[in-house]
Amino acid sequence: MIEKRITHQLLEAGVLALTPAERAALALPEHSTTIDIELEGETFGAQWSGRSRQLTGDKLTERLQDYGQVGGLLRLRQVGQTYRLLLLPPGSEMQIVRPIARPAAPLKAPAGPKAARRRATVDRQFHSDDKYDWGRGQTRTMGFLTEARELLRDQLKAAGFDPLELVELRLQGEELATLDDFEELLAVDVANVDRMPHQEAVARHALSRLRGRAVLADEVGLGKTIEAGLAVKELTLRGLAKRVLVLCPAPLREQWREEMNHKFDLQFDVAYHGPEVGNQEKLIVSLALGTRQAEKLTKHPWDIVIVDEAHRAAGAGARKRRELITALTSACRYAFFLTATPVQNDLLELYRLIELLRPGTFTSVKTFQREFMRGYDPRTPSDPAALRRLISSAMIRTTRAQAGVDRVVRRPVDVPIELGAPERELYALSTDLLRNVMRSPSDTMRRRSLALRLTASPFSMGTTALRMADRHPDERVRVVLSEIGHLAMDISSSARENKALQITHQWIREHGRVLVFTQHTDTVTGLLRRMEAEGLTARAFHGSMSASERAATIAAFRSGEAPVMISTDAGAEGQNLQFCNCVLNYDLPWNPMRIEQRIGRVDRLTQPRDEVFVANLYACRTIDESVYRLLAEKLRMFELLFGQVTTILGELDDSKSATFETRVLDALFAESDAKMERLLTQLGTELADARERAGTLIAADGDLSSWMTAAFEHRKGLTKAGSAELMPELTERARRRQRRVQTWVRRVLEALGAQVLHDTGDGEGAFLTVQFDEEFEEELGAGR
Repeated sequence: MIEKRITHQLLEAGVLALTPAERAALALPEHSTTIDIELEGETFGAQWSGRSRQLTGDKLTERLQDYGQVGGLLRLRQVGQTYRLLLLPPGSEMQIVRPIARPAAPLKAPAGPKAARRRATVDRQFHSDDKYDWGRGQTRTMGFLTEARELLRDQLKAAGFDPLELVELRLQGEELATLDDFEELLAVDVANVDRMPHQEAVARHALSRLRGRAVLADEVGLGKTIEAGLAVKELTLRGLAKRVLVLCPAPLREQWREEMNHKFDLQFDVAYHGPEVGNQEKLIVSLALGTRQAEKLTKHPWDIVIVDEAHRAAGAGARKRRELITALTSACRYAFFLTATPVQNDLLELYRLIELLRPGTFTSVKTFQREFMRGYDPRTPSDPAALRRLISSAMIRTTRAQAGVDRVVRRPVDVPIELGAPERELYALSTDLLRNVMRSPSDTMRRRSLALRLTASPFSMGTTALRMADRHPDERVRVVLSEIGHLAMDISSSARENKALQITHQWIREHGRVLVFTQHTDTVTGLLRRMEAEGLTARAFHGSMSASERAATIAAFRSGEAPVMISTDAGAEGQNLQFCNCVLNYDLPWNPMRIEQRIGRVDRLTQPRDEVFVANLYACRTIDESVYRLLAEKLRMFELLFGQVTTILGELDDSKSATFETRVLDALFAESDAKMERLLTQLGTELADARERAGTLIAADGDLSSWMTAAFEHRKGLTKAGSAELMPELTERARRRQRRVQTWVRRVLEALGAQVLHDTGDGEGAFLTVQFDEEFEEELGAGR
């Protein structure tokens, strides 16, 4: 059994991270698998990652947020084939006795330089001379510890020698695991990212030719975060880096944390205030906070420093930011600056940025001005070819045309919904509960959970409210929750469901498949039942399903056996669903990046069609419509090109640490509709201003590409297939090493006596299904 105190961070992330000792106490395997968790009589699946020692899953997240209270206690124990989860209220005492650490008795270290050298090496155990077998003769230059020799002899007698075939396989495996330089990236095979050739090419170029110090200056929306993440993952996998610092705009901190965690299995701490900046191993800090906490950040050297939106440190008035970055990067081996616009106002910004990363690239600022700034336009060099040659040792830039994006046109569809009388009553009662009844600080996550379900699904709202009513400590809150739950469950057919069914039928006739997104598994369940009742074949897809269940759902969706797939956001993360071109947002997350990620499941380089259709459902005269107006009219996110949302959010005010979702929640929880509207109007104004500033950056981005990529004119207009030109050496090799690995794996499985049940053959995405004998499965821990 393990016990943990419930913190706000644990509830917000909805992820259960374990220590090595806790993993061992629960007998969880070293490899990743799916386990069953039982909570309050309900059993659901969760994904166990052996590498990161984390338990994740949509239902696990939802139940932690519905039941857990900050300051309470979490207990998890293994009971047979399942794991029983217990969430206790604040004040509960721990049952596991913590060992009391006693200080070790001080030992007097031997003095002298030889002793110092010995202490700097591994610990040794010394034996007297007679414990060694010195062999024959008087030389006595090498002795064999008698005890060790006898142990080795006994082991060899008992087990014998390994078969020659297994020894050869072991040596071949060691050879395959050894790569020269960064010829091929290990991170690509373990990262949970979509394979985009230009991103892999940039990461390889930055690590090999630029030796891990590069300005990643791809055009807006090409995934510079992914490129940096690949580089960081590669360096950590190879044991070349451990401590990583990310400096980014405040609105992008959570996005960085989520991307690093979910896509690269790298756990970062986020510092929101000065006291939270410490000696963390992996840390994300806003550039503004980092500047104020420079002394703390520079106290211990970092292995990798990443500066996102690095152009903010290149302006004439950003001296303090440059001083911080100089102090950090001069003490670290690897540094990556991310910016699509290294030049906004004049070329001196490019000069400062390159000199920050690689001092001495240019002779002097006067020489730079004399050689490159003689023209009338301060943003265009007088000798572009010469400047390109100079900065090529520090900067990498890929255009959208080279990457093959923007070929697919997005077709957004607004779908307003008029709630019926029972749904209006449910909305009013729920809003009053959130504003006036459920006000305790311990209710923070429960209020959020209910707020996100306000208009999405009566079934989801009802089941959640009734679950909370069973456990809430406040009687008044329990009564209202129970009333809301029963009112919601009495609504058999909602206006949103009816509209979703209408659009789904139409799109299946016109396009063949529909991908439906919602935020909660309860909504998935309710919508699935309704569609099946209407004669539609649909499949559920969420993070609590096992890998085989998810694979079966994708196969049915791809083949057309099930033309509708209803998925949660977490469930579809990293999935390639380009065979579908219709996305129905059944509800809208209050996070623009999640909406972008939803559309990105089908808007891909490999999308065979020219158009992607996106339907957005929202309830009129509710918080739902207010949020939709912010996204559609102020942010204009449904008109943006792929990836441009990040650029706009990065231009929001750094001094406000609250996320987009938090600010919407604060508005909803305001004491009146009038105050809610004022807060949302203020947010809308800030979004519009940020979009205007981002427009300037995007324009500068285009100006930069006009002279910086002139040498690559022949690549303009490349389609998705042409983007492979960015890595011709990979195309030529055709992943020879991958084929060798596949051959080696089959030989190993054969040597171990495995029975192959399914084999898709060689090539990209190939996989095997095998069965071992029971004894071997028990040794692997897979018998569970």
